[in-house]
Amino acid sequence: SIVVELKQYHADFADPQATEELNETLLDKSLTDLLAYYQPEDKAQMAQYTIDSELDRLDYTLVSATGERLSSKRAIRLAMNEVLDDGAIDLRTGAARPSHVLLRMANQSLAADVLSVLSEYLLRPDLETAVIVKHMAFVIDLQKL
Repeated sequence: SIVVELKQYHADFADPQATEELNETLLDKSLTDLLAYYQPEDKAQMAQYTIDSELDRLDYTLVSATGERLSSKRAIRLAMNEVLDDGAIDLRTGAARPSHVLLRMANQSLAADVLSVLSEYLLRPDLETAVIVKHMAFVIDLQKL
């Protein structure tokens, strides 16, 4: 019955071994691989996507290079556009500018790997379960670069 299946589903995730397996799977995702995804030049348009599509619907705080904490959408948009104006690539080194990479990462794509893993463990369409993000907030700290 559905009640028995729901109880088993709940018990599966109350089991410490299940939590440990989930944590191990999440830990297999390396920071190096994550950064490698966002650094190539063909990902540069993701910074503009953050400004155009995500800024108005997600919560952002931006700390400028001078340490000023910005929270209004208008001020953050201006600061983000300044980062874009600097260009995606540092012409001296030929590498992606760290500030530009931060803007590329500051959207829901950052959660894709985590949501994928959680979906594998938690998604049960037969029980009408789902994995959703109800709130996401970003602090973009350009001062620490």
